[in-house]
Amino acid sequence: MDESKPPESPPKVPVTPAKRLLARLAAPLSSLVDGVPVVASLNKWLKEHLGTSLYRNAYYLMVGAAVNSGFTFVFWIVAARFYPAAEVGLATAAIAALGLLSSISDLGLGVALIRYLPGANNRGNSMINTCYTISSLTSVVITAVFLAGLGTWSPELMPVRQHPVFFASFLGFAVIWTLDPQIDNTYIATRSTKFVLAKATILSSLRLGLIVLFAAILDGAFAIFAAASLALLAVTLLNVLVFVRRAQPGYHPWPTIKKDIVRTMWRYAGVNYIARLLLVTAPLILTLMVVNILGAEMNAYFYIPWSIASVLMMVPASIFNSLFAEGSHDEESVKSNVRKSLKLMALILLPIVLEVLAVADKLLLIFGSDYSHHGAVVLRISAVSTFAYGINYLYITLGRIKGATGSILAVSAAMTTLSLGLSGFLMLRMDDLAGAAVGWLAGQGIVALAVAVLLVRGTRS
Repeated sequence: MDESKPPESPPKVPVTPAKRLLARLAAPLSSLVDGVPVVASLNKWLKEHLGTSLYRNAYYLMVGAAVNSGFTFVFWIVAARFYPAAEVGLATAAIAALGLLSSISDLGLGVALIRYLPGANNRGNSMINTCYTISSLTSVVITAVFLAGLGTWSPELMPVRQHPVFFASFLGFAVIWTLDPQIDNTYIATRSTKFVLAKATILSSLRLGLIVLFAAILDGAFAIFAAASLALLAVTLLNVLVFVRRAQPGYHPWPTIKKDIVRTMWRYAGVNYIARLLLVTAPLILTLMVVNILGAEMNAYFYIPWSIASVLMMVPASIFNSLFAEGSHDEESVKSNVRKSLKLMALILLPIVLEVLAVADKLLLIFGSDYSHHGAVVLRISAVSTFAYGINYLYITLGRIKGATGSILAVSAAMTTLSLGLSGFLMLRMDDLAGAAVGWLAGQGIVALAVAVLLVRGTRS
């Protein structure tokens, strides 16, 4: 062997134009961090960040909510453009009523699924079916009672009972609306929130397609209601027959009620049922208060900005639901995950709220000048209230993980009572939609101040 011959250099790897461009863009930044390639560091950080189930599941939930809300935004644009405001107001009130009835019919079993399903082992399938079955049966009974007494608690919705097809559809779709959030909770419990995103994408696309079709062939509020509900029916079937089976291996849907599972879950479910009922139904009740105090037309102007603001509420809800799932799997990780969750909420929520404050009136012009005139103040005030809502939601989440039932009930009751009470009072005094938004902000803010003090004390101790 000739030692004087220089060693062969390794073969050159061809550099593509895309890689060359990326290297040029990264070069100035790389020099600022002592020669560490920024792109490689960013990729590594991103991989580690998304490798953390707390963040990954929170992002799936948030993106799912964003996709659903974006398509819903377009859905209501179509509805507002093709149907009179009074018809849109009636449809939104009917949909809000279904949301309220589904929350009542849940019986706290959705939250209990997140807490108990991770440790259910071979009882997981029976636990899921038991929760779905009990809630579905409850939904039929609760909805029938609601429709029977419609003239007493919501006279504005009487057209639902007077329209035979509307009446029958309302009763049947109530079961589907009840199952939908429980299915989402199944995905959260199994850390399979990618299916929440998949479901939201399919559901939103179907709803948009149906409202465009119905706008061309059907009149009245029932067309809007049917477009929203038929799409949910199709996606629920897809969830139960395909997605839930992938999230929970070996799952088969079948009506089931296991007494031992009910005994295990009933106490925890009962307390969280009351708390969740207070927490989730408050925004829905506020919509019904608006339609009964200010009328169906004003409710249309309220519901659109309120729906947009509700999307912002999904940011802390998604983050802290992911925290709840992590705490159910590993309670020791809660302390560090709380800090991560709060930082993530602030980083995402702050720029979005500032943007909403700047462009609220222009954003609502898409629906029409009347929606912008009446609804801009509602959107701005409701957006600011999201921070207070997030602090309160965090406190309730920690109570769910630790089983602190007294704290859960106290905070939920305070949030609902103050927010709805002040909103109703100010609406009557001001005879305007701004009263509803200001009352909501005040109620959430008062509770958040008290909760923040408790959280700080808890952190120090």
